Amino acid sequence: MFPVGLTDMWPLREYDYSIVNINAKTLLRFCFLFVLPMLALWGFGYDTVGERLRTHLAGVVVSRKDVLVSGRRGTEYVVRGSDGQDQFYAAGATDASLPRSMPVGTHLKKERWHLYYERDGRRVDDFPMVFYSVVLTIAMGCIIYGVVSRCGRRS
Repeated sequence: MFPVGLTDMWPLREYDYSIVNINAKTLLRFCFLFVLPMLALWGFGYDTVGERLRTHLAGVVVSRKDVLVSGRRGTEYVVRGSDGQDQFYAAGATDASLPRSMPVGTHLKKERWHLYYERDGRRVDDFPMVFYSVVLTIAMGCIIYGVVSRCGRRS
């Protein structure tokens, strides 16, 4: 089974399998304090708030088309800037995107790193910041609690 002369050096021979022995309570605790909060940080933080912050549009809506992607409604816009360049923007069914109901001729201005946008010269601040702040705070709190409680048990 072992190569001749390597039986004393074979790493699997004296492996400690106690690390693999995880009970259900530990696994459940890991899921609630690390896995679910990390999914919340990604889904609510990076994928929603982050995408809204990274969006940059400036110009007039010259075309709009309602689309159906994977069973979800969306709207594709063509926004023509003051320099004559066309920007393509897809508004989906999440808080990350701008509304799907803007008619052709709407003047838009959405600056990067801002959650609000301007529509026909009026500021629109429709992003549910309180909800996302609460969710992300709870997620970070779970992760911090998990790390601190884990470090406390080791000492």
